[in-house]
Amino acid sequence: MRQLAYGFRDWIRLEPLGRSGADDGVDIRGVERVQAGRRDAVSSADPDRDDVSEDRVWFIQCKREKTFGPAKARAVASAALTGGAEPPFGFVLAAPCDLSKRTRDALTSDLRAAGVRQVFAWGRGDLEDMLFLPENDHLLFAYFGISLQVRRRSQVAELRSRLARKREVYRAVGDRSHRGFKPVLVRDPTVEGYPFRERVPDFDDENPPWMWTAFRHHSNPDTLALVIKRHHAWISADRTKFDVIDSCSHVMPHRNGFNKAARGDPELCDRVWRFFHNEVPEDERGWLEVFGWIMLDDILLVDDLGDAFHEPPHILATRDHTFGFFTHTREFLRLDRHGKSTAGALAPDEEHLDVDKLKRTRLFPDPIPDVQWKSRW
Repeated sequence: MRQLAYGFRDWIRLEPLGRSGADDGVDIRGVERVQAGRRDAVSSADPDRDDVSEDRVWFIQCKREKTFGPAKARAVASAALTGGAEPPFGFVLAAPCDLSKRTRDALTSDLRAAGVRQVFAWGRGDLEDMLFLPENDHLLFAYFGISLQVRRRSQVAELRSRLARKREVYRAVGDRSHRGFKPVLVRDPTVEGYPFRERVPDFDDENPPWMWTAFRHHSNPDTLALVIKRHHAWISADRTKFDVIDSCSHVMPHRNGFNKAARGDPELCDRVWRFFHNEVPEDERGWLEVFGWIMLDDILLVDDLGDAFHEPPHILATRDHTFGFFTHTREFLRLDRHGKSTAGALAPDEEHLDVDKLKRTRLFPDPIPDVQWKSRW
């Protein structure tokens, strides 16, 4: 409390009397310096003016109590005024508990009646407010191990690091104007065996240590949204029903010639492609896309070089969430109205539909018939 009181007034001295054990109800006695020029400039006919007093004596009494009521406040006031000495100019009661209005009023009325000019009661809230002032940050750290300035500097450093990571991601996968469909490999660098599945015991296809995703556009701040799965969808003309072929996920890039990640039956997926583009009406062709969000803080490194097995970019990230790499996932239905967008490219007139508002029903034939590509000329 004595260190906290240093900035309260301009002290000539601040004495820790409470350490002696015989403090006469005063733990700290301070003598406040009063500017001599101000004393001389004011007429002595106004002795009640604060700025004409001589050097002022203050008593500070500290009570380590869990509760402190009016009766205790009056006892403190009485103890500080015993001995017949002249009452101090000011008095401060400090206690690390809540002080009610009745307690504060009782202390103030008793001390003012005895001639004390200024009375302060510092309860828990008052002390907390004082400790959180920038000039008292060193005390907050010394006694409680908390530094708001250090925390603030840490927050700035964290934000700068996140912004640098965000720029790195933008450069690797696409900036805000990106409207394509860019394959991105997400990998857990702590798992040995990459890129060979057979070298990873119990390779989990639901939560794999590496997987192909696709970047489409930036959405939520501080996250990277990636398409985890992408299936052909048939959406009825009245937009009330839909069907999905979820046996094939069209996320992995076709140009990749050394696939070491799981994918669907190649023959079935090729048959689905041909049927989808030849038999499904153009205005009813759509995609069911499952998005997953990776926090930027979970991205350890952005590899824009790739390797001999998988082309860049690679996102190296932690994998300790409920959905593996992703904090949460969500399904979206996307309908290309004219049906002529390039494989997954975001068409200017595409339409997004809420999966929960449509009913899933059988629209695709089972099995998918083997049709040939129709002439495009």
